[in-house]
Amino acid sequence: MGDYNVEGNLLLKFEYYEYLKEYERLSIKVGNALAGKIKDEYIAIPHLLWRESKEEYFGYGKTADEALRNCLDKIKGLPNSDILENPSQSNESA
Repeated sequence: MGDYNVEGNLLLKFEYYEYLKEYERLSIKVGNALAGKIKDEYIAIPHLLWRESKEEYFGYGKTADEALRNCLDKIKGLPNSDILENPSQSNESA
């Protein structure tokens, strides 16, 4: 692609999915780096509004589909309260 001039930072392009579970819903954004490096070619990050998941539930893969499937395998059967960062924990680390 092009040169995005982000000088050592990360620029990601995302697609969004809605995962409708029995009593909850969760969004999953799947993206690839346009500039900068991530752990694999694609990353899938569960989130709900402004709350992202704990990093252990991020999915990675060589394709968007592989990253999404990796993420879904990690969160299968778990309630959102286990997957998402606690807002007070997010603020403490900032």
